[in-house]
Amino acid sequence: MSQQVHVRYTGHPLLDVGVAALCAMAFKTTPADLTISDLDAAANELENAYGLPSLLKEPRQTPWINSYLSCVYPNGAFTNPTMGNDGRIAEANRALRSHNAPVDRSLAGKQCVFSGEPATTMADRCHVPLFQAAVCSTSPRPRREVYP
Repeated sequence: MSQQVHVRYTGHPLLDVGVAALCAMAFKTTPADLTISDLDAAANELENAYGLPSLLKEPRQTPWINSYLSCVYPNGAFTNPTMGNDGRIAEANRALRSHNAPVDRSLAGKQCVFSGEPATTMADRCHVPLFQAAVCSTSPRPRREVYP
């Protein structure tokens, strides 16, 4: 059985719709039922939807969805052609797979502006659709000591 993750509704509509989408993608009725495998599967599906595999096959071709994603994620590094394909893929992985990323220790003592829990990463409009600021955030990951 895959490891459970700590995902919950925050009361913020932009984040909660993402939580609801993750539940729907995994055919789960509540965020508490989500697992690492569910988040990995969602990341894989979104990676394909964002056209990232096509960047690896045809480096000079821009996926058609980039023009749409540029509206949803203003200045998103993974939609910006000046980043180069390696940079775009790295940034997309940072956004889509944050649940596997190490905790940003520079955020020790800071709280997530959405959940009030200890912050684990910084997020901005490149990572949170339609958002306009850089904030301390948490990402869904297995519950464990944040700062040992």
